[in-house]
Amino acid sequence: MLELAVIGNQGPYAGPGGTCSGYLLSAGSTAVLVDSGPGVMSGLQRQTDFRGLTGIIISHYHPDHCSDFLTMRYAFHYANSCGQLPGPVPLCIPEPGWESFAREWVGQQYAELFDVQLISDGCAVHLGDLRFEFRLMAHSIPSYGMLVREEAVTGGGRAPLAYTSDTGQCEALCGLAAEARTLLAEAGAARVHAERHEPPRHPAPGHLSPAEAGAIARAAGVDRLILTHLHPESRAQEIEAAASEAMGGQVWIAEPGCRYTL
Repeated sequence: MLELAVIGNQGPYAGPGGTCSGYLLSAGSTAVLVDSGPGVMSGLQRQTDFRGLTGIIISHYHPDHCSDFLTMRYAFHYANSCGQLPGPVPLCIPEPGWESFAREWVGQQYAELFDVQLISDGCAVHLGDLRFEFRLMAHSIPSYGMLVREEAVTGGGRAPLAYTSDTGQCEALCGLAAEARTLLAEAGAARVHAERHEPPRHPAPGHLSPAEAGAIARAAGVDRLILTHLHPESRAQEIEAAASEAMGGQVWIAEPGCRYTL
């Protein structure tokens, strides 16, 4: 049974006590970390032992999705020096820009700790008992949404989970959602209201509003919509209400520490 544990749900930065994008997907003995924004390394250890990770996936190279990887290197380096790592950890990263990431973010000193695997539009990666199928989304840099399936589950049908990564509206996103039962969707374009009764700020390009996420989920016929990548100054109740109205059903906010059986 596939399980999703939310580690962080904010972007493009974390508010007080908050954590940016990070999600732990597990099935049986398989545990895969998807994205590693600020604060994720700490939150990950409240969910599982990082030494047991089957792999790490970075959806795109914006810091709110990958900057904590810099400190994760230290943890893996220490664990390896203590003989606690069975081998290099699979690290799945976008093919566009991978050489720069490997040079500047992984670094020569830590390269032996990771088995770099490149992801691109339409490719699939197998990590333990899970299969990840990647789709290029619409963002300011290459950003990859993904379908997640259990290898042991045979036959057709929808995948248990689709994760949008960061994206605006596009055909690839609609297709991704149509193949999943649960949609973990960003809502980074939620309007932010200042406390001084100022007009709402303009939504961010390359992101979804809550209403857009709800409409996509409704058109795709997903069973469950979970919203994430929330601006720290946005209001969760307003986000949930807007998405629920557009979807015509209940919507969940991806609160850190929450677990979903998919």
